[in-house]
Amino acid sequence: MTMTNQEAQAAVTQGIQQLIDDPTQWQRWARTQAQFHHYSPGNVLLIGAQRPDATQVAGYRTWQSLDRFVQKGEKGITVLAPVTRKAEDAELATPGGDTTTPRTIVSFRPATVFDISQTAGRPLDIPEARDIVGNQFQGVLHSLITHAIPIPVHFDALEPGTYGVWRPQQGTITISPDSSPDMQLATLLHEWSHSIGHPTGSHFAGHRGTEEVTAETTAYVLSQMVGLDTKSFSQAYVAGWSDMKPEQVKATLADVSHRVRVITATIEQSPDPLLQQLAATWNPIAGARRERTPEMAER
Repeated sequence: MTMTNQEAQAAVTQGIQQLIDDPTQWQRWARTQAQFHHYSPGNVLLIGAQRPDATQVAGYRTWQSLDRFVQKGEKGITVLAPVTRKAEDAELATPGGDTTTPRTIVSFRPATVFDISQTAGRPLDIPEARDIVGNQFQGVLHSLITHAIPIPVHFDALEPGTYGVWRPQQGTITISPDSSPDMQLATLLHEWSHSIGHPTGSHFAGHRGTEEVTAETTAYVLSQMVGLDTKSFSQAYVAGWSDMKPEQVKATLADVSHRVRVITATIEQSPDPLLQQLAATWNPIAGARRERTPEMAER
């Protein structure tokens, strides 16, 4: 039986409180967010709470469009889908000169999705993530710096114990050349996150601890997506959750989700073959639907 809207909202609230009460839940949420980076933080909490082993979820009809069918007796996963309406007295110009009326979210309603393990049928051609270890991360690091990140990255000596620095006044990231390629990659993702939260020319005015938790959580999610294990590097930041109130945690999760989407969108648009290969593993269902569209149109 599908959760009601109230039950789903209550489950999200409970999930946020669990992040405060048990900091180890932070990494669980971040790992789930890495699997479902296009989903809102609340829906990531809902998916993780109902089916922790989920890897790819979609609605009943989406699975049908891919010639896969939900198996009898499977219980769906409830998520919250936005209900929108046209914004009054507002228009957006399109590149062609036409105008469109934007839509605003007015509420949320329960929706049901199913994990791929709950379905059967035509096998999906899902790209597998590459195993990247040791110096192989040097290639990913080079590709990100050369073909993705939109700000200058320098390698220069820093104070002992400092792996990287984002300097908003100069609009540059500096990374220590003395660390390993995997540490340099994790550091780049951390500082890239800072640059989104506090762009070039801005002055930092927020809570330093919250910003560090946000940047490191963003880096952790992205590291999971590219196959880099940053557990030991990230663990020191987890304690920051315990000082937050529920609304602060909710805002931080939303900020992390936003930064992850900005960075992944930048990577997905890169022409670099290695980055394209990585990005292909992030949205396998969407890719499968694109591949199936011409064939389905012939039926």
